[in-house]
Amino acid sequence: MSFNGGKQKVGCQAVAQGGGGEAFIKNIKDTFAWLCAVMSLLMLVAVAADAQSQRVLNIGKGEQSTVARLRNSKTVPIYETQTYTTTCTDTVLAGHRQECQVVREQCRTENVCPNRRGAQCRQERVCTGGHRECRSVPYYETVYYSCERTRTVVVGYETVKETSTDIAVRVASDSSRALSGQEKLLIVVDDDAELKVKGEGLDGANLVEIKRNLKTDYTSSISNIISGEILVDIIDAAPLKQKMNLSMGQIERRGATVSFIVKDDLDLSTFRVHLEFEEDKFLANKVLFDGILSEQHLKLQATAGGTLVSIDLSKLSLRHSLDRSKRHRIELRLELDRDVAEYLNSESDVKSINVEKVIKTKLN
Repeated sequence: MSFNGGKQKVGCQAVAQGGGGEAFIKNIKDTFAWLCAVMSLLMLVAVAADAQSQRVLNIGKGEQSTVARLRNSKTVPIYETQTYTTTCTDTVLAGHRQECQVVREQCRTENVCPNRRGAQCRQERVCTGGHRECRSVPYYETVYYSCERTRTVVVGYETVKETSTDIAVRVASDSSRALSGQEKLLIVVDDDAELKVKGEGLDGANLVEIKRNLKTDYTSSISNIISGEILVDIIDAAPLKQKMNLSMGQIERRGATVSFIVKDDLDLSTFRVHLEFEEDKFLANKVLFDGILSEQHLKLQATAGGTLVSIDLSKLSLRHSLDRSKRHRIELRLELDRDVAEYLNSESDVKSINVEKVIKTKLN
């Protein structure tokens, strides 16, 4: 038995060579070949059954642990341009034919006055038409002929990333939240070969908190093998919801310092401050800073109206030198911390309330 890229292949070789064609040896060979075929089929069935991309832990029904042995691959189609023969058509000139019509005679009465003095005018009947007109008209026909065309078709799929997991998942022993029976934890290796963990079926009062202790046992250009442990806890949603009930005031500027008020206590373990600082240009702004601000860049001060957050732009590590005479665009955004967002069971239960404010101003 050999392993290649996570796919098992079973091969059998003859147990005897030669032998003069005796019936006994032939029977042994036939029997062994039959057994090999059966074993190969059983191995393929076992591998297919084990190749899951999702494991469900039914927390609400009392399941306390599971092992997520998962595998999934990200594949991209392989295209090939093929030439094929088909029947084409064309419209060609086949000849000319005569088309004739009779021009109907039309008559009218006109006054004719001789151009001389004393002559009297008279009426004359003038007629036109009354003859046959013919013209040569081309006619066409459709001809069929064999021709070659090209088309792009999918001839297969190439694996560009493959992830396998062997992860122990367990519920914290001290979880004592009242459950409805519908709560589930999904461990998924998605079609992009990314490991995802999410909760389902939790009401708004409960959240799934996930603590990961994972490691990569093997990695190559396309393959990853991940092992370790995921600890799951059921927590009360109310305190976190309270932390998320934020309101962000307008951005104020004094020199190179910008500030805004959060109308509550700003918990930097739950939220992060994202700054986009750009020099305003006609076609494309020059980006001076775009990223998450660390706590050393933030000055927090409790006020009667909430938390005053101040940022000295001149002390940031900027990509380009700061020209205070230019007009700048400043966007500040309060974002739910990625780690915190990860353990919220669904967006419908606790919505991310990323809020942002933008100003354009000169710094001088």
